[in-house]
Amino acid sequence: MKKIWKSVKVSSYLVFLLGLILTSFNGVFVAEMIKRVGQFKSNSTPREIITFTLGSLGAWILIFFGIYLACVMQASILRQINVFLKRQVARQQLRQPQNPKVTGTISFISNDLNLLVNNYFEPIFNIVSNIGTLTVSVIYMVSIDPLIALLYIAMGFTILIPEQLAKKRLNQAGANFSLQKQTYLDYLKDILSGSTTLKANQALRVGETKLQSTLENSETAQYQMDKLTTKVSFFTHILSGINFILPFGIGLLVISQTHSLSIPSLIAIFLASNQVFNPLMYTVSYFNQITTTKDVRTKVEAIIQDNSTTSWPEAAESTDFSVENRSPFKTLSIKQVTKSFADKVVLNQFSLVVHPHDRILITGKSGAGKSTIFNLLMGVFKPDQGAIDLDGHPLTDPQIFGIIHQQPYIFNQTIAYNLALGQAISRQALLAALDTVQLTTELGADPLTYQAGESGANLSGGQIARIEIARNILRKKPILLVDEVTASLDDQSATHVRKILYALDVAIIEIAHHYNKNGQQANFQQVELINGQAKLIDQTERPT
Repeated sequence: MKKIWKSVKVSSYLVFLLGLILTSFNGVFVAEMIKRVGQFKSNSTPREIITFTLGSLGAWILIFFGIYLACVMQASILRQINVFLKRQVARQQLRQPQNPKVTGTISFISNDLNLLVNNYFEPIFNIVSNIGTLTVSVIYMVSIDPLIALLYIAMGFTILIPEQLAKKRLNQAGANFSLQKQTYLDYLKDILSGSTTLKANQALRVGETKLQSTLENSETAQYQMDKLTTKVSFFTHILSGINFILPFGIGLLVISQTHSLSIPSLIAIFLASNQVFNPLMYTVSYFNQITTTKDVRTKVEAIIQDNSTTSWPEAAESTDFSVENRSPFKTLSIKQVTKSFADKVVLNQFSLVVHPHDRILITGKSGAGKSTIFNLLMGVFKPDQGAIDLDGHPLTDPQIFGIIHQQPYIFNQTIAYNLALGQAISRQALLAALDTVQLTTELGADPLTYQAGESGANLSGGQIARIEIARNILRKKPILLVDEVTASLDDQSATHVRKILYALDVAIIEIAHHYNKNGQQANFQQVELINGQAKLIDQTERPT
């Protein structure tokens, strides 16, 4: 967890420490007032009383100013920790080769990270605060009467016994609660998403029964965890009562027999001891909370470690899309590439050569390895054997490729955002790209401000496909990887999209499971994947 603590500004810790020091005297303030009040007599002067009153008021203000500083800085530190944690989780998911699990990620951020902050970081701050109060109180008590003070302190540590005895069970209860809660959330998401299927197959009631069972397991696990924590707290409070009363009785005996201790001083020790026992009890409770976060801490540490060891091509990203700054290519060569998954050989010495302006259609049965080729080119997978070269050198920059997805993702934003994706691209360039894909007149008087809607609800399938093409036009990609972009479109929209696509001055590698040969544009070659190898089916003249 060191990297999390290091994410906080040092100045925040220093101000928090200052507030904590002032706050620590809150535990002995009332005790010292009672002790000093006992020293006043009927003949005390007004000046002595005023001095005492003003001094007490000043100390009170100073202490609560410290409380204010400590609370504000604790909130600031937790804010910095929250920002760091949520950024780490988001970055780790965004770095995944495949699309992240959206629901799982949101659940982890909203539930697990909140649990970590509430049951780990906040208790740690409270423990530190309690240690400060306890330390000042102990020093104060010892300064009045070491024997009585040490008796109070020694007996005070017995309240730690219940927590130590229940520590293992608390860990198990916390882990079980986390597991049962996640099981419920996962099944809830599953049954809501598949409710139509359950209804169609008369299985909705069974699904509801299982959902009810997982809900009850989750709530029971939380109940068992809370019940165990409460039981530990009960025995701790019983011991604390014994620790309060017995030393006080012994103190009264000392006063009656030796007269070495005054009643106000004994009361002061008694009141200060409350600031020893209470911090100890609360500290035990806070440690119990911390133990419930063991699994979450393990996950977070793994995420942070993954982020520190996984490369991320941020340096390759740019807001400069000028064609002059994008290096042209002469030849892309896939040389006898073999790729296996488990015991299945998907590609077996597959070879393909791509030149500028080529139009290549890769076909094959489902599972033949078409998508694997794209993943190899994009660097998601590495070949088991063979090589992928660009102009005679190993391919290292997947940024040369643009991807036209079968189901492009459309953000619930304007068309301008969906094209620029937050990067700095001029309005003129955006409108030019829309004009190229023939969308300028379809989206109203100001197409860039047109709202796409959630998942592109305000757009047709053909318009979504053309926005995806426009994204790649803006970024001047010399090779486009086209993933069955027209598979879900009607014939008219598919023909329109394909006409725009094939008119681009780029090389195109398209994969398709179902395709209409007559719908292809001129000057393309078809390669069929058979047993992991390329078989040239048809080839026409490649344009120069």
